[in-house]
Amino acid sequence: MRSKLEFREGEFVMLAARNVPIKHDKLVNKDEKSKLVPTFIGPFKIIQVMNSNAMKLELPKSMKRLHNVFNVDRLKKCPGQTDRFTNRPIPKATPMLLDDSGHEVFIVEELL
Repeated sequence: MRSKLEFREGEFVMLAARNVPIKHDKLVNKDEKSKLVPTFIGPFKIIQVMNSNAMKLELPKSMKRLHNVFNVDRLKKCPGQTDRFTNRPIPKATPMLLDDSGHEVFIVEELL
């Protein structure tokens, strides 16, 4: 028996991908089960608690054909904070070295 989980509006949850049609799943033969097909997808924000058993999720446009209300058995709490890295600056790319003619120069550190 599953332990009782409480979900609230505004929380982020992961959705079980078992019956959700995703592009990666179509690439796998029906007889085989790929290790790369995700078990859960998300995180998705809960926008409305319909009742204690059903939650309405905010789905991306790529999943617009899916109905956005799911049973709590198909959801699990998101393991981390989604806003944890939002304020982190994006690292700058390493500057490229160019020769006199404008072609990229590569430096060999060692030969194997």
